[in-house]
This record gives sequence, C-alpha cells and structure tokens, in this order.
Amino acid sequence: MKKLFSLLMLFSLGLGLLSSCDLVDGGSDGDGDSVDVGLDECRVTNNIRNLYEGDAIRLAVRLQQASGINDIQIPPALIDRTLGALSAVYNSEFVARDSVTTVYDIHTLPAPAFNRLTLEVSTDTTAYPWIAEWQNGNRLTGNATIDQLMNIYGLDRTDFISLSLGNIAIIESTSPLNLAGLAAAFEAVDGVIAADFENESGDGNDISVTDNGNYLELAYSIGFDSPFAINECASDCTFRRTWTFHVFDDCSAAYISVDGDPAP
Repeated sequence: MKKLFSLLMLFSLGLGLLSSCDLVDGGSDGDGDSVDVGLDECRVTNNIRNLYEGDAIRLAVRLQQASGINDIQIPPALIDRTLGALSAVYNSEFVARDSVTTVYDIHTLPAPAFNRLTLEVSTDTTAYPWIAEWQNGNRLTGNATIDQLMNIYGLDRTDFISLSLGNIAIIESTSPLNLAGLAAAFEAVDGVIAADFENESGDGNDISVTDNGNYLELAYSIGFDSPFAINECASDCTFRRTWTFHVFDDCSAAYISVDGDPAP
C-alpha cells in the first residue's frame, strides 16, 4: 500500500436512502448515501478474498498494462491495493453497494487473461528443432531463452495443436502474470510467430479501475442486450448501467454516482 492519506470528500450528494428493491426497479440508487467506511473496513477477510481475488488480480494487470509497464511479474502491492479497494466497497454501508455486490453480483470480465498464453510457432522444426520438443510433449526445449522463461515463471506447455496453417502451443502458469510482458518475451524468440492472451469472447458485467494517485476509482457495471439476460451479450452490450466509487489509500470510500441505462 502507499502512504496513508486523509479522506477528502469530493462530493456533497443529495437526499435520502432507497431500498434495494428501488435499485432493481431502476430507481434513484441512493446517490445521497455518502458514508465514511473507516480505516478498518479495508480489511480483507477470507470470504472477500475468495470472492474477489481473481478480480483484484485482473484489475492489477489492467493498471499495469495501462501504464505501459511490460514487467512479467505483477507487483503484490498492486494486487493488495485493488483487493483492498474491492473489500472497502464490499464492507461499506452504501445502498449502491447492495446493487453491485448482491443484487447483480458484479465481477470483472475474464480479460485480460493472467495465466494462459497462446503461441503461434513455426512449422519448420528443422530450422527450429526446439519446437519439436514441445510437439513431442516435452516441457523444456533445449532453447536457452524458452527454457529460462519456462523455469523462471513456472510455466507449463499444456497443449500443442498442429494445424495446416501453423502450430499452436498453449502455455499456462500456476501464478498470475502480466501476459503482455510474457508475450513480448516469447515473441523475441526466433520461431515464435505471435503470442496472444486467451480471453473470453463477448461482453457483459465488468469492474473497471482508474488510478488517480491517492485513490482508485472503481466502476461496477452491468451489461445486457435484454433485461431478461443480464451479463449475456454476444458482442458489445446494447445497454449498460454503471455505479462509481472512490476508494482512498486510507481505505475510506465514497459512492459517487450511477449512470447509464435504467437497471432491469
């Protein structure tokens, strides 16, 4: 965590509290419900870790990639920071908190991946004999750079697919990694044509994050094409509703606004 900061309330918001039923019916969402959750409320219980650890890792990777940092390792402090922010919202008393954690149970889209990489490699195993080792089911290849990456980052070759247009190797890690950096490292090796993350297609609910220095902005959103199928969009969702929170580095939180299409 960064050095603790005092909470500076940025908004003085309106009137009254509404029930969760009002939220589901597309009501006002309690924009005036501004409560300091307190320093203790950033605590991360085992329950919160189980619920949000994957989201925290993905948000940390998004912050890392947005900053242009291609380090393969994800700083543990950055994961702690995003998990703490998610915990602060979860532990808060805002009416909108019920919408994002309970009514709609919003989590991140599964992108970017942080433990699975797809490599397109050459079909010419004469020029690149190390590829034949993967093709034969071996983890290590005899290529010094490839094997160093495999060993340092605890990687495994979990599949190898031979296609008419090229060979595909699936690489997986047991610990979360910034695959943008790992992809760049693999692509620097002769015989590797391209590296890509394994991301799910489609669109749906998501949590986005913006680093504003002494606070993180978390935007929880639901996406839908039909009010009867929230979180199910074939491509870009037709409708979206977003609840925005600020979580400061002293673990105090502020509920900022709700925007977008009416909630189903």
